Amino acid sequence: MIASIKGLKHAPSNFSIEILPQYLTDNGNLVCYPGSVFEGLVKLTLVEPIVFQRLKVVFKATERVNYDAMGWEKIRNDDGRLFAVRTTLLGRHMQHSDDTSNNTVLQPGEHIFSFAIELPLVNYPPSIDHHLVGTTFTLVASIERGTGVNGHIFRSTPYLVCFRPALQTRVNKVLPSSLSSSSEHVAPLTQRIMAKLSLPSLEYNLFDTIKIPLKLTLTAANEQHFADISLQQLHISLKQTITIVHKTFTRTETTTVSHIDHRISNMLSPPTSPLSPPSGIGSSSMTSSPPPQSSSAASSSTSSSSSVSSSSSSSSSSSTPSIVYQGDLAIDSNLLPTVGYSSRYKVDYMLLVSVKTRHGPLSTKKKLFNLAIHFGTLPAGMLPNEAIQLYTEEEVINSTCLLFKPKFLKPLNDPVEFLPAYDELYRPPSYRSMAVAAANATSPPPPRPTTRPIRFVPL
Repeated sequence: MIASIKGLKHAPSNFSIEILPQYLTDNGNLVCYPGSVFEGLVKLTLVEPIVFQRLKVVFKATERVNYDAMGWEKIRNDDGRLFAVRTTLLGRHMQHSDDTSNNTVLQPGEHIFSFAIELPLVNYPPSIDHHLVGTTFTLVASIERGTGVNGHIFRSTPYLVCFRPALQTRVNKVLPSSLSSSSEHVAPLTQRIMAKLSLPSLEYNLFDTIKIPLKLTLTAANEQHFADISLQQLHISLKQTITIVHKTFTRTETTTVSHIDHRISNMLSPPTSPLSPPSGIGSSSMTSSPPPQSSSAASSSTSSSSSVSSSSSSSSSSSTPSIVYQGDLAIDSNLLPTVGYSSRYKVDYMLLVSVKTRHGPLSTKKKLFNLAIHFGTLPAGMLPNEAIQLYTEEEVINSTCLLFKPKFLKPLNDPVEFLPAYDELYRPPSYRSMAVAAANATSPPPPRPTTRPIRFVPL
């Protein structure tokens, strides 16, 4: 009785959405790009018959800002919706929602319905779940039972879709084969010591970059200049900055997503050890991890580690003594790409390099480099499709057609038998009748009535 009052009578014991495995990543996630197509199943298990108007699937996306957390006034009539499309898998369509004379009945058992979705050639913002801003793409199935006491709507567990925009990485296809021919940057450590940072590039494809090799070279006119100071620690960090924009207000939050901390020395001839390579070059290694990140900081690196080796050399054939430090900065593929086209936020990355030195009793931290790093999503040298448009463009915002919205397609890889099309004046055929028909497929089918032909097409 209580279940009937609450509208929970005849509730499904299982109501879920599954995506076909060929569309999932190795981690079991659904990742989509502009123009992607994927297929899924709606699984429904009943323990008793259920009467309803329609079974539908909704695919929607929202871009939200946590106005309360920042103390900002919320914009009226702004729900942050990017799109919301739906299709009816079984039952009456929305235009017939007022007709309650004939509902659909499903018998106890397991029922499976398939669907397919194609995304438009639109660069939406990437999926993000930050405590101040978020973009979510969600699939939800629902059973609408009409109005009145039995008008409860059953909804499936939301299925999250990860969206990645198509963003250019860099023009050149191939990175330099060695750091000697890569991107180089020079800055003074002291008046007599220069620092040179070498790295392959300032632009990387986020999804095929595991680490960024770095090389820091300190040079001086003679060895005495290194003896004037004491080198103590090298700090290299990659910082992510999320800037949220609202009218004339901005809010910035910076997070360290990967870093290297290593004790260094200005000894040009370190003592010989089992780890020391020949020719008077010493080396040491250290593994470090990024600092713990807040669980609300989406896209921050959670299990990144870096290794660094330091070496110093002095060659009799060279008149310029130098100290060289090499290391790898680990990159997490779950980071957000560089975003600058969203109307609500932007994402930037900076590479910071600093050296801690001691001059007598005083210790100072010298900031050497502060370089902007760009993370794209396309392979190097590849340009986005010319037809791809930004979701913030006027043509996309003001469009009333479905050209810039996802659309439902006829499934191509259907692992189950579809129900045949049926007239709405009659109850749809059951799966049991379909199974019996398949078992008797060897016998010739009876002639069809000419007054009401049956069309065997997918829903």
